[in-house]
Amino acid sequence: MSRKLPFPLLSYGLFLAFIFVLLAPGFRNINNLFSTTGFDPHGHCFLWQPGILRLYVISDSLIGTSYVAIAGLLALLVYRARADIPFPGIFLMFGAFIISCGITHFMDVWTLWNPTYWVSGYAKFITAVASTATAIVMPPLIPRVLGIVDMARKSEDRRRQLVNANRELQAEIAERKRVEDELRTSEGRLKAVLKSVPMILWTVDQDGALSMLEGNALARVGVSQTDALGKPLKAVLSVEDVLTADVQTALSGTEQTAEGEINGVTFEMRQGPIYNAEGEIVGVIGVGMDITERRRAQAEILRMLEKERQLAELRSKILTTISHEIRTPLAIIGTSRDLLQRYSDRMTLEQRDGHLNKIRAQIDNILRLIDDMLILTRSARGELEFQPRTVSITSLCRSVAEDLNATLNGSGHRIVFSESPCLDPIVADEWLLRQMLMNLLGNAVKYSPDSTEVLFRVSCEADQVVLQVEDRGIGIPEAEQEHVFDVFYRAENVGALPGTGLGLTIVREAVKLHNGTVEIASEVNAGTTFTVRLPLRPAAPD
Repeated sequence: MSRKLPFPLLSYGLFLAFIFVLLAPGFRNINNLFSTTGFDPHGHCFLWQPGILRLYVISDSLIGTSYVAIAGLLALLVYRARADIPFPGIFLMFGAFIISCGITHFMDVWTLWNPTYWVSGYAKFITAVASTATAIVMPPLIPRVLGIVDMARKSEDRRRQLVNANRELQAEIAERKRVEDELRTSEGRLKAVLKSVPMILWTVDQDGALSMLEGNALARVGVSQTDALGKPLKAVLSVEDVLTADVQTALSGTEQTAEGEINGVTFEMRQGPIYNAEGEIVGVIGVGMDITERRRAQAEILRMLEKERQLAELRSKILTTISHEIRTPLAIIGTSRDLLQRYSDRMTLEQRDGHLNKIRAQIDNILRLIDDMLILTRSARGELEFQPRTVSITSLCRSVAEDLNATLNGSGHRIVFSESPCLDPIVADEWLLRQMLMNLLGNAVKYSPDSTEVLFRVSCEADQVVLQVEDRGIGIPEAEQEHVFDVFYRAENVGALPGTGLGLTIVREAVKLHNGTVEIASEVNAGTTFTVRLPLRPAAPD
């Protein structure tokens, strides 16, 4: 591929050719060109003073050498960057001009001793021609140079813009990377939360199908994440119609809160709409917190509060009962004490013993009442101790019957004890059994007519001991039989007969601690039979 000669260089060459034609006649006599006839060396002008001669020689030599070096460097630059440098011809013209200038300085050194002034003059003329040609070529290039400068400035502006854009892009990339890192961190935290917190997180599209399902509570409700995606929410998390209704409500833009059970696990659920960048609802996001333990704890707190309320009510009733029931024994004790103090010397021995027996009997009544209250309050608080040990059941029953018979001399009542062959001894809490039997036999005596018998039987059935107390008393109405074991409950037909309504409650608690049963068979005005069945070796009570 041929390259056209640059226009400035072509013009420069044509100009030099034209000048050469004009000067050609002066070169016809070459001898005249180097003639020194009639001339003196230039050193005569300096009177051949060595100092000024050295100054001129050194200065002109350095200037000439520098000009030649500069021209050579320009030529090397044009050669090396000939494909990219603009206006290479003008650089060559400058090089020719600078070389010409260098030659004139070398000629100035030469003419100090050799007066070849024609050669020196032609050298200066060539320099003049080179400088003139360069000056002529320069003006047309100025607009182009300014255009290149403008292009370079615009290119620099574009470079700066690109640098700024690249810097902004790098900043945006860094910011995006930071946001992505934060998102990954947040996602990691969310996954950690979903793995550690008992919850379920889901998203539903506009068609009601699950698009995301996460959470460690999925295992508790037996739901597989893989099998659930794409299915309707109601088919996966079935909470009647609560979730489905809330999804439709959330798709309309309203957040919803509901509570329900999923496969036996209680959840508190919240659902709300998902918006896209245009503010349109594109789905629903929901979260379900497993509140099963919370509800259990709340139920336990309510149960404990109710128990405390019942205990408070029981304490109030106990205080009322004690204050009421203890007055009569104390009055009897006080009366007997006063009579003994004032008239003891006038009384017979039998009379004094009678008053002392009354005092002892009332003291026993008060102690029995206190024991009943202690059993009841300890049982209500769950503090009633069960201390089983080997007990001879027949000996215990016989002892209780004899002790009660000893206190019944005045009423004519009599407890008739009978026993059948039975495995003896058994494992039981002797103190509780004694309290139970005292209450059963005491009630039988209290609610039976004077001079009647109370039958007390002990027998065995398989691995159980059976205790029966039968009277011929006032009986218990059938409608009230299911309530007679309640605290402070007394049947309507007891009339003015004294009592606290605690005896059968004590019986029930004692039987319960022995893992036994108690049955009642009664007919009004015919009598009542209580049957207690206790295991020979009871398991530890709950």
